[in-house]
Amino acid sequence: MSVNTERLIKLSKSKKMGKIEMIIKKKFGKNSSTFVVGGDTFHDAVLEASKLSFGDVEKCGICASDDLFLGAHETKGEGFLFAYVRCSKCRATLNFGQQKKADVVYLRTKDDKKTLDWMKFEPNVNE
Repeated sequence: MSVNTERLIKLSKSKKMGKIEMIIKKKFGKNSSTFVVGGDTFHDAVLEASKLSFGDVEKCGICASDDLFLGAHETKGEGFLFAYVRCSKCRATLNFGQQKKADVVYLRTKDDKKTLDWMKFEPNVNE
């Protein structure tokens, strides 16, 4: 091992890097959102990025429109948090799920675990 290599290894072990951030871009139809995740180490930042375990959503699973947007809301009373992708054309919704223990976020799928679980908009006639 050369002297320069030894110095670099010693420096990297003795000096701690600042917070590391990763920028992740996800597409929702013709729109996109940018997420910034970080950690104290490279490993921590990559682990945080892996919690956004969903892919891009190209089009609505009901009407095939690419006019999609990302939204969220909190329920009254219990205060549950929900995030979703919604179609501007037919108002169909694709909900996100989140694991309780690992905080991993994913898009809901049907029983086959491959098909995204789009829900057709049903207007509430009582409102």
